[in-house]
Amino acid sequence: MTVPQVFQQLGANNANAGGGFYSQGGQFYYIRGLGLVRNLKDIGNIVLATHNGIPTYVHDLAKVESGTPHALGSLAS
Repeated sequence: MTVPQVFQQLGANNANAGGGFYSQGGQFYYIRGLGLVRNLKDIGNIVLATHNGIPTYVHDLAKVESGTPHALGSLAS
């Protein structure tokens, strides 16, 4: 699995899905799918690929943790 493929799967699994309306007894309900990641465990449980019916999760390939972002560029006075 390539890094771009991992990024694509992470993005695909962290998106809101459009929905539609459901009508019952004169009431209309709006249905939509919320796929937003809420915590680190959610990220680890994203399926990246399936081979022979066996899923490969993020946590199978990487250590999922929170940290500070690396600085990019430089600051000069």
